[in-house]
Amino acid sequence: MKRVISVILIFVVTVGLSISLSACGTTALSNEVISPLVAEAVLSDNVGRYYDGECSGEGHKVLGCSISGNELKVYSLIMYGNYGFQNDMFIKVSGSGVIPAVLTFEKNSGEEYKLLGIEYPRDGAEYTKSIRLMFPLKYRSAALHSDNAYDELKNQEQSYAEAYLESIGREAVIGEYGDLNARLLTDVGVSADVSNQLCCDKNLGAYPFWLGTEEYLENGIRYVRSLSYDEEAGQIIYMTYEKESGTVIEKFVFDAVTGEPLEIISTPSLAGNSYNGESFDDFAALRDSFIAVLLVLDGSEIYRQTDSAKIALLADIIENARKLEYEPQTYNINGDFLLVFETESGACCSVQLDLV
Repeated sequence: MKRVISVILIFVVTVGLSISLSACGTTALSNEVISPLVAEAVLSDNVGRYYDGECSGEGHKVLGCSISGNELKVYSLIMYGNYGFQNDMFIKVSGSGVIPAVLTFEKNSGEEYKLLGIEYPRDGAEYTKSIRLMFPLKYRSAALHSDNAYDELKNQEQSYAEAYLESIGREAVIGEYGDLNARLLTDVGVSADVSNQLCCDKNLGAYPFWLGTEEYLENGIRYVRSLSYDEEAGQIIYMTYEKESGTVIEKFVFDAVTGEPLEIISTPSLAGNSYNGESFDDFAALRDSFIAVLLVLDGSEIYRQTDSAKIALLADIIENARKLEYEPQTYNINGDFLLVFETESGACCSVQLDLV
């Protein structure tokens, strides 16, 4: 099963900060006003910027602010992170370190502040120069030595992870990748050639590259992807299963010495491109009206997808199927598979999935 569905839940945590109110002009803005503005801005600006997780968090330190008319500039140090379950720990799977940033807001007629944008320093040789241009002199030193605020911002960011764990009734150690003490296949004696071969296998791209587990949510169900090494049997095992029931969804077993596949349990791969419409041009004309895709086995619906982005992706695969050559795969699944596309008026197009 090659679907990576991630759920991002955002908890806005207001943290008490030391703010230079004198920098905000004659109208002093309280921490209760500024801190939520910065938190929400950092969270929204980073959506889709990094690898997804189950929970997003941020940390920020406001160095000061300035007001000119209806425009508010907030000089800050910020941090962002996405968290997910790896090896039963709640790990920061992606995000940033401490970044100096200038956030610009505009106050509307309703006395509410709207984010206009966030300015970040330039990379490389332009980094120091850009900070000097972005920050007033009184905040420049803090911006240039932003790592001094790392622990403070990390604690804020992890408070979001703590709130998320409490919301789902689960306990876990919160940490970063380095806290996993992860072992690689080469650490247990697998050759670099075999390890590299498996890393390049398109069927295994969603699996952890370390020996351990990674979880994801799909349609409210929690799944686990795992990579394990059976030293006695000399086997490398990739497996996806439902966490609660233990039901195996997908499994790939390889010889640890040669890298040759020994067992594959998987969902079907598209090996043909038969289509019940008059032509693929007909399919292309209808694709914008698709509202669902169904996987049908021997006449019975076994899976339904209604997410528009996923439907579009599957439609792209079908349209390109006639242009691609698929390598034969062996599966322990038998039956007549159809991928059925639906419009508001009902099923209109189906594609035969050939298991070869």
